[in-house]
Amino acid sequence: MVPATASEPLPETKRVLLDAALKLMLAKGYTATSVDEICCAAKLTKGSFFHYFESKDDLALALAEYFFSRQCEMFGNAPFRQLKDPLERVFGRLNFMAALARDPRMPRSCLVGNFAQELSATHPEIRKFCAGVFEKGTADFAKDLAEAQKSHPSATKFDPESVARLLFTIVQGSMILGKAAQNTVVLSENVEHLRLYIEQLFGRTARG
Repeated sequence: MVPATASEPLPETKRVLLDAALKLMLAKGYTATSVDEICCAAKLTKGSFFHYFESKDDLALALAEYFFSRQCEMFGNAPFRQLKDPLERVFGRLNFMAALARDPRMPRSCLVGNFAQELSATHPEIRKFCAGVFEKGTADFAKDLAEAQKSHPSATKFDPESVARLLFTIVQGSMILGKAAQNTVVLSENVEHLRLYIEQLFGRTARG
C-alpha cells in the first residue's frame, strides 16, 4: 500500500455509517447487505444515510475509498518505512504483513478484493477503483524491490513489478482459501513462503 494523502476529516455521522457498512460488507458482501441493515447497525435513520450517499452504489465507492485510506495510513506508518536499506524494507514489509495476518483483531478478508470479485462485472467504476488500488500497491512494493536490486545485485534477474504483483496475488488468493477452509494461518504461511522466495532471488537471508 502507499501512504494516504491528507484529506478533510469525515463528519462523525458519515464515519459511523461507513464503519457499520464496512463491518457488514466484510462479513456478508455487497449484495447481501441492505441499506436498512446499515442504518440499523449504525443506529441512524435512512434520512441520515441519504444525506451523505445518493444510493447504495454511491456508498460502495465511498466505502472502498475509506477502506483504502485506512490501509494506506496503516502501511504508511509501518516500522519498515523507516529502514534505510531497501532490501530490509522489502523483508520488513513482508514481516509486517505476516504479523497482521496472525493478529486475531484483523479482518480475514479485504474489502477491495471482495468488491473486485463481486462487482467487477456490474459496477465499472468500482472495478476501476479496485484495479487502481492493486496497481498503486504493486508500484509501491516494486519501488523497494527495484532499489534493493540496485543496492544488492545478484545473479538472479527478475522483474520487480512482476514479483510485487505476486505479493497481491498471494494475499488475495490466501484470503479466499482461508475463508473456504476456515483456516486462519494460510495467509501468514504464504507470505512467509514469498519471503523465502525473495531471499533466494537476492541470495541472502532476511535479518530478524
